[in-house]
Amino acid sequence: MTGRALLTLPALADQLRALGLQRGDTVIVHSALSTMNAMLIGGLGTIIDAFDVVLGPSGTLAMPTHTSDNSAPEPWQAPPAPPEWWPDIRAHTPPYDPDTSQTWKMGALPEYFRRYPGTLRSTHPQHSMAARGKHAAYLTAEHPLNQGLGEPSPYSRLLGV
Repeated sequence: MTGRALLTLPALADQLRALGLQRGDTVIVHSALSTMNAMLIGGLGTIIDAFDVVLGPSGTLAMPTHTSDNSAPEPWQAPPAPPEWWPDIRAHTPPYDPDTSQTWKMGALPEYFRRYPGTLRSTHPQHSMAARGKHAAYLTAEHPLNQGLGEPSPYSRLLGV
């Protein structure tokens, strides 16, 4: 015995339902796969597919896909950037692109999710959200630069659906 659970798509869908999720719900997921003591059959796609099965076509799945490394280097703390590096960091940091900019320190699932077929991503260069399902276009349509997390960001719109 390993003490680990075997996690298949049907088993994960059952667990999501046991948590109270149901068809038509809109949910945001922040994950820490390193804490999951299970063998996930089918990889990260199994997690997304399980949410799709439970939420159905009338539901919406969202995840934060932040790119906090896309910023001025002066306030960086983990790790800090030496001042002599700042000019090169500024000169060579690529512009944010919702299709290609990787999530930063958000984990494997959000990075996988943002590239999953049918998933949309907002345009904020630091606090983007990815979503799929009924309300995905509404949630990701506008993301003002001056409102990464507050109104009228996708995160505030999430409260209204």
